[in-house]
Amino acid sequence: MNYSPYFTGRPDESVRNRALRKWTEMQYLYYHICQPAYRSGSMENAMWQVSNKEIKKFVFVQAIVSEFKFDRRLRMEEHCERLYDAFDGAQTSSVDMRLILCSYMNLVLFKTMKENPKHHFFTFYEIFCEPFSDEVKRSDLLNLMSMCATTDDEFKNTRVRLNKGLTNLSTVHGLKDNFKWVDKKLILEVFEVDPGLLIGFVDQCWARCSEEQRLQVLGKKEEDTAISFQYRDHKFKVRQACQLWGKVSE
Repeated sequence: MNYSPYFTGRPDESVRNRALRKWTEMQYLYYHICQPAYRSGSMENAMWQVSNKEIKKFVFVQAIVSEFKFDRRLRMEEHCERLYDAFDGAQTSSVDMRLILCSYMNLVLFKTMKENPKHHFFTFYEIFCEPFSDEVKRSDLLNLMSMCATTDDEFKNTRVRLNKGLTNLSTVHGLKDNFKWVDKKLILEVFEVDPGLLIGFVDQCWARCSEEQRLQVLGKKEEDTAISFQYRDHKFKVRQACQLWGKVSE
């Protein structure tokens, strides 16, 4: 492999260490983008200014820094470089821009992913769709489904499971075993046959969120449960009071 002169990562770095570094740096970027001084910028705008699906390292760093105009004391260029180097394709300076955007969006959508797994997945799926189409390349779909995997086993099992589901359905629909394109209807069928595949995907997405984000969602659920309990308790006491008043009136 001919390494890019801009690649500063370790070629022998383990899959787990590289994945954990990717999400650590992505959470750092997300945290600062959420600060009031930088909310006027847009990650989507920064990425969609790139005409190609593959984005080179210096283009990525420049696009982010130019869009948000970070305080130089944050040294965001260095963080963006480390983030880029943690993605597949960084060694040859050919990272898929859509995977970067979807990884960022995973942190943005942390509040709803558990409530609506299908919506969470198809938000990313649509980013990968070809223009004016609901089709995604099979190879791209495999990359999307495993984007939040952090171990060799997670990465392998997710891809094997998805490939098996697609291959099994190919016989039902008369497709070739190695068909190259997948439409929305077909992936929905895969999830119907193997719902655990979608659940596993969202579980991996959830695990990549920060502890603070997860606690925020869990805290909101506890609050909603408490309010619901108080409301039911209030209705019960009102009903008791009405019954008691009825007996007194008699």
